[in-house]
Amino acid sequence: MSLSPLDIYNHEFDKQLRGYNEDQVNEYLDIIIKDYERFVVILKELEGKIETLEAQVQERHVESRIEPEDPLSQMQRRLGDLELQVFGERRDGKKW
Repeated sequence: MSLSPLDIYNHEFDKQLRGYNEDQVNEYLDIIIKDYERFVVILKELEGKIETLEAQVQERHVESRIEPEDPLSQMQRRLGDLELQVFGERRDGKKW
């Protein structure tokens, strides 16, 4: 069962002879309600931060997969392709 601050506030306790002091119970419930309200706000803020961070992780994951080659790597790859076209395979069967 999920409680809201309003649920706590509106809850009625049965009264019995020699029961708890009603004022003390109400004061204590007021403290609980304030804490509960604060925690609800904090929870919503944290859920928002989680969504933001998950989106950032996903975005960076996508970026890392399509990250362009640095110029040196690109030049080395192109040189290797050129050597393969010009010289073909090496004598040991490996490609240039």
